[in-house]
Amino acid sequence: MSSVKWQQNRDLSILTTELNSLASTAAVLSAAIDNDSDLDTHADFELVVTFGSSPTNFSLVELYLVRTVDGTNYDDASATGPILPRNGFIGGFSVRNVTTAQRIVIPGVELPPRDFKLLIVNATNQAFPSSGNTLKAHTYRKQVA
Repeated sequence: MSSVKWQQNRDLSILTTELNSLASTAAVLSAAIDNDSDLDTHADFELVVTFGSSPTNFSLVELYLVRTVDGTNYDDASATGPILPRNGFIGGFSVRNVTTAQRIVIPGVELPPRDFKLLIVNATNQAFPSSGNTLKAHTYRKQVA
């Protein structure tokens, strides 16, 4: 009899220096993340940030998935403005009002079977520090054994 288990596949560093000094209400869009061959079905997204000034308690660093359905053209989204993809909200990293390191996870996000990008919006009322910020993805999929 077969059994199904989760298989961890990749640890991706998606945004690093792009997050440095990210102003409040500003956004940054990642490069395309290739999922055509790996076909990961899920990811846990991890944000690491240490604010220099305390952000508003429970405010969010918003995360959006920007999809392509044809492999070339992406959903309407931009870091300028920002323009948020209408159906791409993944969730928010809820921050504490502290100046110590915060490691926050959005677990179990379903991924599309094509390339995608991530858009992050700083809605914390404080700028990100000038270094040491990361957005990572830990991807996985079901495996039948």
